[in-house]
Parts: sequence; C-alpha cells; structure tokens
Amino acid sequence: MFEKIGVYGVVLTAHVVLNGAKKTYTLKMWVIILKESHI
Repeated sequence: MFEKIGVYGVVLTAHVVLNGAKKTYTLKMWVIILKESHI
C-alpha cells in the first residue's frame, strides 16, 4: 500500500514539475519573441 502511494507520489511530483517547467519555458519564449518584435 505504502509502496504504491510512494510511486504515485513520485510520478505526480514529476508530472507537476514538468508542467511547471513547460509553462516557465513557454513564458520565457513569449518574452523573447515580444522583445525581438519591439526592436
């Protein structure tokens, strides 16, 4: 039981971290694109 919860917790954490990284990366890309378009 605890092993399953542990594995699920790790998978869930990894999923959240990856989603956060994707959002941060997308936001950075938009900032770069907007800066370049203003120049």
